[in-house]
Amino acid sequence: LYLVLIGGTGWAILLTPYSASFSVPAVIHMADEEVVYAASPGRIADWRVGAGQTVEAGDLVARLESPDISREIRSAEHRYLTLKSELEAAIVDPRAVAEVPQLQDSVRTETAKILKLKKKSQRLTIRARTGGQIFDLDPTLAKGNWLAEGARIGVIASANNIRIDAFLKGREVSSQTVGGSGKFYLEGSVSEPVPCRISFVSPTAEAAIPWHTLIDKNGGPIASRSVKARAD
Repeated sequence: LYLVLIGGTGWAILLTPYSASFSVPAVIHMADEEVVYAASPGRIADWRVGAGQTVEAGDLVARLESPDISREIRSAEHRYLTLKSELEAAIVDPRAVAEVPQLQDSVRTETAKILKLKKKSQRLTIRARTGGQIFDLDPTLAKGNWLAEGARIGVIASANNIRIDAFLKGREVSSQTVGGSGKFYLEGSVSEPVPCRISFVSPTAEAAIPWHTLIDKNGGPIASRSVKARAD
């Protein structure tokens, strides 16, 4: 039998009316999920989110800092100011007029370099592209931690578009009712569990499990047996 709870594979911890609990295999479905990652390597300077927190599109998730990029920007800005001063002096000095075209090219090159570095620096600011709830967030991430380029931070998904299918044995179903609560633990994740509430309890047993990874012969927790069909 299975339940649908609102709230990869994992485990759902279901609470009974008698304050007891038990775990069952479950699958979570997220629609329109956004994987949040670090677009550039850097050290976390500002950390704004927690597991289960709701964010809006554009909200700050984290701000990274890169000493290397900051140093390159300072060096480029210093060279730009030096070149600009030399150009201004050459323009009013008849003896240096021949140097003006080359200095102008150097100023343009340094300006383009600064713009490129600042655009790279902007990638250190991580914002939510869509609104939703934070899931599968590594709780070890904190201010001062270093992140590699492409490091996965977490997932943002709309709470209205999340479904968790939990699979129970017949004797376990009798203790579950619509409105009951539970928690979903994503397999292999150290993030906080996803709170959920039962919205549906199937009145009949499932003839087949649609997720093959949950079946015992594939290393899953659900016992199964093969049924041979005979053609008449």
